[in-house]
Amino acid sequence: MPTKFKVIISILILMLFGVIGLYEFSIDLRTAGWAAFFLGGFMVFSIWIFPEVSRDDPVDAN
Repeated sequence: MPTKFKVIISILILMLFGVIGLYEFSIDLRTAGWAAFFLGGFMVFSIWIFPEVSRDDPVDAN
């Protein structure tokens, strides 16, 4: 995935889970708020750290 798309997706994820987390805190659901913050951060982390799957044909070692 190109870096430009990773940056856009990362910003959207952080904004979405930030709003969800703040909403959960505002209605006094602390655990759900922390879970939203953690999951949003983990999603962004996983986009940048884990490699993409390559669908190319394997090269014969023979």
